[in-house]
Amino acid sequence: MPTEHRLPSISRSELSRRVELVRTRLRELDAGALVVFGCDNDLAGYLRWLTDSALFYRRIVVVHRDDLMTVVEHGAAGEHRKLDGEQSGYVGVGDVYSVSTFPSVPFTQGYEARIVADVLRRHGCRRIAVINGGGMPSGFFNTLDQDGTIEVIDDSEFFDGAKAVKSEEEQTRIRAAACLQDEVFAAVLSQAKVGMRDLEVSALGEYEARRRGGHFGIILTGSASRGMPAFIRGDENQGRRIQAGDALSILIENGSPDGYFVELSRTIVFGSAWPELQESLQRARRLQEFLIGLMRVGASCREIDRRYREYTAAEGIAADRRLYAHGQGYDLVERPLIREDEPMTLASGMCLAVHPPVVVGTSFASLCDNVLVTSGMPESLHCTDKRIFEIG
Repeated sequence: MPTEHRLPSISRSELSRRVELVRTRLRELDAGALVVFGCDNDLAGYLRWLTDSALFYRRIVVVHRDDLMTVVEHGAAGEHRKLDGEQSGYVGVGDVYSVSTFPSVPFTQGYEARIVADVLRRHGCRRIAVINGGGMPSGFFNTLDQDGTIEVIDDSEFFDGAKAVKSEEEQTRIRAAACLQDEVFAAVLSQAKVGMRDLEVSALGEYEARRRGGHFGIILTGSASRGMPAFIRGDENQGRRIQAGDALSILIENGSPDGYFVELSRTIVFGSAWPELQESLQRARRLQEFLIGLMRVGASCREIDRRYREYTAAEGIAADRRLYAHGQGYDLVERPLIREDEPMTLASGMCLAVHPPVVVGTSFASLCDNVLVTSGMPESLHCTDKRIFEIG
């Protein structure tokens, strides 16, 4: 892809750091390659982490221990390109194979794996590492080693930990991503009005994000009249028309021009916020501040979750049973998760979204911000005030 077409991209030195980290790990494992599979720009961050390139349909990256990477991607069946590792979007890549596979067509599900298996055999690989092997489609994973000659090691724990800790360059780009979302929210706030449907406010957010180079991810809204909680809703449930006095929650969880995710959520009222809604916001803010205060280097995610549940029980708040805080970066949701089933501990350089939900009576105030774990107190990344925003 000609350079003039590319949005801002990560530096060559940062990409080289990541790939060299992988190769060092492969030597420790005595493995010949790392195989990574992805099919969704929102939740396949390892592919962009390795190549700084977005996905088009499914994509597989093979990081060879002692050679340029191999990419298998969607395109014309049977094509092969030989590269020198310097092309934009294919930095560090030596071979690109294209295959015409569709997730909705069962008989095509093994096509990519056959190419990958052949590449591994030609490179003499007898042992390989994978990330999230359990998340790979069975048609791919089962075809990868049909003849039983390749030993597969799932090394997700190591690579998840490596990706979760952001370099100085990544931290700078993540701060810029948060600033972009602050700008998007301010732009939406200045244009949203009574009479719009929820989907029109979402569309405003998407437009304001796109014109600033943001892409991927989601921007969702949800409105309700007093007496009903204004929960964020999916696209198909955004047909409600906003009326005077309504509350509207908005979630801005898009990617930045260089592919990093953070998320910002607030509540807007088209009139005056009522006491119960204000109390919901204040309790959510206190709970968020409590959680952020626990996010120190070396803190156990399980212990933070235990403290969270103690706090919510003492305050009479229903504890979230899904996910109220988690890592972000190249994925909408990445490790660590602040949950009882997460074995990780926090490290300096991790970026976390913190969005504990609180409902008071029939009122819900949306609140989400990102922080960066540092050697001291976590660094807040968003600058938007933590309050109810009143219009009119």
